[in-house]
Amino acid sequence: MIRTPTPVSNPPRFLRQVCLTPFSPPHPPPPHRKPAVLAALASANSWQWDAFVLDAVTRGRPLSALAAHLIRSAGLVTALRLDAAALGRWLRAVEDDYGNNPFHNRVHAADVLKVGQRGGPGEHAVSLVSQNTPSEAPAA
Repeated sequence: MIRTPTPVSNPPRFLRQVCLTPFSPPHPPPPHRKPAVLAALASANSWQWDAFVLDAVTRGRPLSALAAHLIRSAGLVTALRLDAAALGRWLRAVEDDYGNNPFHNRVHAADVLKVGQRGGPGEHAVSLVSQNTPSEAPAA
């Protein structure tokens, strides 16, 4: 007997934001192409990088802007055959879940991501994936 999937009447917010809106993201994407944003992202490889500057120039989207930049710079979109639009929606959905906490917020998360990217344990995984094609990527 073949069963047809039952439609979900009220899918979780995550699914509504990421999976169910393929052509109209729930939030406008961060302005990655503006010179100030490009300059803030270009300095992300420096220890003098300032997460508050990126927050200001991305109008409150420092985490998704930095994560997208790092993922693209590492060549992971191509290597893992990621859907860039879905990735952007997912990153913004993650970022939207940060509340108005004065410390554990979007700016702090972007700063932690940046520090972790500079020689943290994830750097080895990124280099492994970016050096292999998807079919050759090492098993987790």
